[in-house]
Amino acid sequence: MPIICILEAVSNSKFEKPVGSGFASMAASMPDGVDLSTTLLDRDQIAAVLPHRHEMAMLDRVVYRGSEAVVGAIEITEDAWWVRGHLPGRPIFPGVLMLEAMGQLGSVEFQLRREEGDRPFLGFAAVDGARFRGMVTPTCTLALVCETVRHRDRIGVWCCAGYVDGELVAECTMTGVVIPEPR
Repeated sequence: MPIICILEAVSNSKFEKPVGSGFASMAASMPDGVDLSTTLLDRDQIAAVLPHRHEMAMLDRVVYRGSEAVVGAIEITEDAWWVRGHLPGRPIFPGVLMLEAMGQLGSVEFQLRREEGDRPFLGFAAVDGARFRGMVTPTCTLALVCETVRHRDRIGVWCCAGYVDGELVAECTMTGVVIPEPR
């Protein structure tokens, strides 16, 4: 199923963007008029729909939610927990944490489509076409966009992108699937 989604995204001219690496970009576009300084959902409201806590609660806020896209923000600061070890003297926000944050943002979008009492845990099923196109370093705002490609009762697929100052720094197609409760 994710391969079909990637092919759909590539064949959709909305996603075709020339990039210097020679690979066509499938990045989600930033919706018009999004103000990254606004807050639709803060950390506490995000925690009400996601189980992630402490350092692994990646999103600082959700700033936009439309019918097919959601935008979140992470403040990349010099005192973040990962700075000390990745990399000393040259902190670069780890790509795997960008992917985790995109997954969390997609999960927020998935959960908000459901009734409050019916919000199961959504886990990674696939990350396709991940590309890192720029470094993310302190101090900046990493804006994340997840555009819904497919939403079903037990699965969600999003084209995701990360932007710093309007420049594309990361992209992927993310698939999440409902994980049953342990018995």
